[in-house]
Amino acid sequence: MEIIVNAFFSKHNPEIMVGSFLGVGYLYNHNHTFNATIGKGQEISKTIDEFINHNAICQRSMCLLSPKAKKYGNTILRLYYDHLLAKNWTNYSEISYENFCIEIVSILKSHNSLFPYKPKRMANRIIKKNTILNIQTINGLFEYIQEMTRYNSYNATITESIGDLVKNYDSFNRDFEEVFPLIEQSLSNKIEKINFDLVS
Repeated sequence: MEIIVNAFFSKHNPEIMVGSFLGVGYLYNHNHTFNATIGKGQEISKTIDEFINHNAICQRSMCLLSPKAKKYGNTILRLYYDHLLAKNWTNYSEISYENFCIEIVSILKSHNSLFPYKPKRMANRIIKKNTILNIQTINGLFEYIQEMTRYNSYNATITESIGDLVKNYDSFNRDFEEVFPLIEQSLSNKIEKINFDLVS
């Protein structure tokens, strides 16, 4: 469900991007393991999750969430980070955000057959509605969350967490600007190793 930050750190490698979209929740596809490159993308997603769960700045941000939302704090914070990266995109990339979204949608289309049922359903909604293009705005993030959680039991809690973002927007944005380079630093050694392993 969280896709922009994951895709950003996939460095334009389609299979790593697919793996980061799947995350470690989907290790198999029709009783077969995914290939090694997709597995590397899953490692990136896992590393981001672990960073958010243990970093003091991220924990400070989670304290701004309502008590009910804290149960899904990691997911909600990653969605906020997708929005804040998209909003501040020109600070982090020379590629236009629109072209980046086109790349994501193209990769989701070309690798659609690899996805298990639930990720495929989410991928198809992204392809059909192209909601990631509008994540740069709060309304666009709200629409994206509605689409991605339509069939999940925690839909209301995550959707309502938009109110926490609006209420504490400056604090979340400030924390993001502080923590994003640390996430990048945390991932740098892993990404270098991934690239080395893929070339070897």
